[in-house]
Order: sequence, then structure tokens, then C-alpha cells
Amino acid sequence: MIIHQPEIVSTQGEAILQARIETDNPNTGLPELLWFSYPEHWAGKISTRTDNFLTALLLIAMTLGEDIDCRGELSPRLCYNLDEYQKIFASWQPEVFHTIQIHSDKITPAPASPQTPSYASTFSGGVDSFFTLHQLLHPTPKTANWPLKYAFFLQGSADIPLSFTQKYRELAQHYSLVSQNMGLELIPVRTNLMYFCVNRITLKLFLEAPLSGAALGLSPHISGMFIPSGRFYEHYTNCTTGPLTTHLLCTENFECFSHGSTTTRFEKTKIISDWVPAQENLRICQGWTNNNLENCSLCEKCLRTRVSLNVIGKLEKFSTLKFPLSLKETLLWGRWLELGFDLEKDVLKHAWLHKKNMVPGIILGTLIGYTRHCLKKLLPEWIKQQIFKWTAEKDPHQVFGSNTKKPGGAKQ
Repeated sequence: MIIHQPEIVSTQGEAILQARIETDNPNTGLPELLWFSYPEHWAGKISTRTDNFLTALLLIAMTLGEDIDCRGELSPRLCYNLDEYQKIFASWQPEVFHTIQIHSDKITPAPASPQTPSYASTFSGGVDSFFTLHQLLHPTPKTANWPLKYAFFLQGSADIPLSFTQKYRELAQHYSLVSQNMGLELIPVRTNLMYFCVNRITLKLFLEAPLSGAALGLSPHISGMFIPSGRFYEHYTNCTTGPLTTHLLCTENFECFSHGSTTTRFEKTKIISDWVPAQENLRICQGWTNNNLENCSLCEKCLRTRVSLNVIGKLEKFSTLKFPLSLKETLLWGRWLELGFDLEKDVLKHAWLHKKNMVPGIILGTLIGYTRHCLKKLLPEWIKQQIFKWTAEKDPHQVFGSNTKKPGGAKQ
């Protein structure tokens, strides 16, 4: 795989950082260009090094088994770290990821930032995002006071596909005001990176690439980025981001941090439940199949959040979620219950201590979830396909697989 020298093109109010991508196998079906689109006023601060393109495409090249040749400048620190990064993914899923070599004739340290350090946090409007912002904006004597100035809002990640154009524009406008009220600047970024990953890599393993790629494109102006994490160490073999890998996506002038990996989903929800910005703007609906701005309140992510907030006693304060929560909806929560992350235990424990009237419904929902979990393990595959198609998430690859024009009207 060849990553050609990146270039910046300005069009229709956007500054597009793009690079031509060439693969050894011409029949991969991958786009010819990888691009990241930033607001036009950031044009003079965009880096034309290949650091961000390398982090974005590394896992793709590993699935193809192709070495990467970078024709632009490349950080020696990043090259060193990505050797370890590859080993981690290859050990997790050796049948998918194969270690490769990275080559460049322009290995030079990334230039130092001419200004005081400024950091960003990725932001989607969900529980993990609001928790990270809450903790960074409200430091305690025991936590670092980071100079957080920016929030990255990305289209073309696993959250909002490029096809949801109107939804993204309206959310970006809304979250820009929310960010301003918190003293931050929202940076809306778009990318077609998901078209490289579709039907090749499970989306849950491809969470870091678009985020780190987008942020590295603005280094050294941005000194580092926090990526909210919703998983524990033992689950990273099937879902990133996390502290085992995120910190390796760095250069001489850019740091990458995972945040919130040791805090459970229920604990995060409890911490932000009294924070007004979260109460008025929380967006947790599964965006793969919903082009609306509102939370549907009935998908897996909506239900687990509503159940948690209901047990905490704060659901009625969240204007973006339906209230009240019925017994039927609690049982539907059980149908979607994802075991292994102790959410049901946290919910039941809190209800037992503070909301005993909710305990019977939570127990019934949990029993439904455990029954589904056991059946999925024990039943033959042909029976599972017929039964669990009614309780399975929609395939997000079908959304990302549809062709979309790049900024300026040209094809990908």
C-alpha cells in the first residue's frame, strides 16, 4: 500500500486534507482517495505529513497483508509505537490482522508546537463523551488540570455515517453552541475512512483510527486528544478504544489518551445525571439506522440508559429521553442486555438499596437477558439465525457500504 504525499484542497467552505492511496492488489475495491474535511478557517493549521493517514490505514493494510510506503514526512516515534500496536492486534485476532512493515524516505520528527499546549476531546453527545468532558472540565486536587480547548465531532465514524448529511449538520450546529457554553470550540470533521474498513474489520475494532486520524491532521496546533472509553481491559480484544492501544498513537508533538476505562457505564451515568449540559443534550440513540435527531428511546443503547437513569431517579430530568419507563420497556431492556459488563448488577444493586419497587422488573429483565445469552451459546447456528434476527442490531456495514460523494462533488 502506498500513501502518497497529502495535499490540502479548499472547496465549499471546507479545507480537505487528502492523499491518494494505492494498493498492491488493484482489486481491493478501496477508494482511491482518503480524505479528512475540516472547517475552512483551520486550513492554515492542517498538517500535510502522513502521520494521520498512517494511523488511519494501518489496520486496513494489516488485513490486506500489505506493507505501507509513506511518501510524505513520517514521525519516527509513531513508527516505533505502531510496531507494538500491530503486535497487539495481531495477537488478539491473528486470522484478521497480519504484521506488516512501514517504509518512508522522509522519517523526520514532528515539529514542536509554537504555542502553549492545547488539548481536545472527541465528542459524540453520549454518556462516555459527557463523562469525559465533565471530568476534564471539573478537575479535583487529585486530577490533572488539562488545558482543554476543543471538542472533535466526527462524521464518517461508527457513530454518524456520511449519508446522514442533514442530521450531522444540525447536530454540529447544536453542539457548537453547547461547546461554547462549556468554554470549548467544536471542530466538526468529516472523513471517508469507513469506506476502507467496511466488510473488512468489525466496526468495534475500528474506533480509534478515524478519531486519531482526524486529530493528528491538526497537530501540532492541537497537542493531544482524549478518547472516551467505554470498555474494561478484559474486553479490548473485541472492542477498542482503551489504554492498551490509544497511547501508542502519538508523535513527538501529539499525545493520545484513553479516558474512563475503569469507570463502569452505570457509574458514568450516575456522575453526569445532575449535570445540566448532559440533561439537555444527551444523544445515545443507535445512529446506524436512525437519520433523526431525536433519541428513539427504544433501541438497545436508549433502553440501557433509560433504565440506569430511572433507577438513579433522574430520568425525568433528561429532556432528550422518554419518561416514564414502563415495565414492558424494562423487559425490552432485558432482550437487548449485553452481558459481561456488569451493568445489570450495578442497576440491581442500586435498585435494591434505593428503589426496591423497581427490583422485580429489573430481575425479570435480567432473566430474559441471561436466557438469551445462554441460548445464543448453546443453540445450533441455523436455529440462532432464525431466532435472534429479531433481537440483533442492524448491520452497520450496510450503511457504510453505500457510495457517497466526497466534498466538492467528486467521487471517492
